[in-house]
Amino acid sequence: MKKFDIFKKEKSNLIVLFCIVGILSMIIYYGINKDKEYTKNVNLSSSEYIYNENKLKKKDEPIKLNSVISLSKNVLSMKILDNNILLFESEKGKTDIVSIDIKSKEKKLINSSSTGKVMYYGYRSISPNGEVVLCIQDYKNKPVTSILNLKENSSEILESRPITILSWVLDSSGFIYTIDNSLIYYDIINGTKREIYKFKDDEFIHKAEFSSDGTKLYMFMEKLLKDNHTKSILLEYDFKMNKSTIKINRNNIIDMEVFNNGSILTLEHRDGINRIYINSKDKSEELDIKNVESVYLNKNRNKLVIITTNNNYEVEIGIYDVKNRSENTKLSKVGKISGLTRIGSISINNENQLAYLVRDKLQNLRLYIYDI
Repeated sequence: MKKFDIFKKEKSNLIVLFCIVGILSMIIYYGINKDKEYTKNVNLSSSEYIYNENKLKKKDEPIKLNSVISLSKNVLSMKILDNNILLFESEKGKTDIVSIDIKSKEKKLINSSSTGKVMYYGYRSISPNGEVVLCIQDYKNKPVTSILNLKENSSEILESRPITILSWVLDSSGFIYTIDNSLIYYDIINGTKREIYKFKDDEFIHKAEFSSDGTKLYMFMEKLLKDNHTKSILLEYDFKMNKSTIKINRNNIIDMEVFNNGSILTLEHRDGINRIYINSKDKSEELDIKNVESVYLNKNRNKLVIITTNNNYEVEIGIYDVKNRSENTKLSKVGKISGLTRIGSISINNENQLAYLVRDKLQNLRLYIYDI
């Protein structure tokens, strides 16, 4: 009986001890985590995307390396779509159009050609939806421009000679190209051509971009002056009014992009440096981004990629959010990829994914895909 009472007493002491340890653990845990930031972890397939939410601190949104794919053949061009990547691969005179699934990395041959046979892919331009390719083909020993429909596996000759493709309508319903001194709009759905601008002998067009609704076309041109200098001109063509108006008229424009709100980004060379300007109505605002090599917008025009170089010739890819941009707000930088020495093709899709090609020190070609 006495032994039972001792056991009962020891059992009670153990219960009390466990309760004390539990309370102390809760106090210690609360004390440690009281002033910590809230951290949310989202499991994204191959790796973990971690970001801190703190309303008191402004932080850059990190970007995540999705995958790296090794390629054995030379890549002529590349375009990342919403679910896959289209590659033009070349080897020993043969050109293949290959699709790589972003998630599974499964590789699929879409189309193939070789010199000396039916056709050879020269110049390439891929529609925003990835279903149509414009290319220069060798047809009966003669270069022609063809429309290759990957979805329907069909091909037709657009022009009996090479042309220059400038821009696609964002919904892939048509495109702009130049031939001789004419700027032509081709309607894919109806199969019709329409001349929208006739160039003068002293005018040269470099780039054209459609507005988000496809009703306007912005053209970056150069005009040759009498002293052999050139002047940059940016025209706005209204399809409904069939009329062109000058939007920007100044020197040293290198490149341009068009935002959804109608404002225009220009890359200009001034004082020995490439600078970025946002042009809206009668206002031109310089952004504090120097040594810019090139700029890219995705189809939805909510992500802007700016390629810059530093004094050590290192390349940085800066990613900016322009979805909510208004006339009075600057670009919002959400991430960067730095420490690169050189970049090949680069492309952005509407699922906030960026792809680019690089060669390592051993000249092995790799395709990098980032979630941005």
